[in-house]
Amino acid sequence: MTPAKRVFGTWKRGYGLARARYLGLKKVQAKLYLVGIAFNLKKAVLLMRT
Repeated sequence: MTPAKRVFGTWKRGYGLARARYLGLKKVQAKLYLVGIAFNLKKAVLLMRT
């Protein structure tokens, strides 16, 4: 499994991105950006702990 598939799988399961909740490309894109930021922040915190 490639790292990209693992990330998208985590986003789908853990962040509710299996389906779009909002209508319109701009809203869905904003949600995707926010999920990406949250994912990276969580990952950074975990890396700083070690």
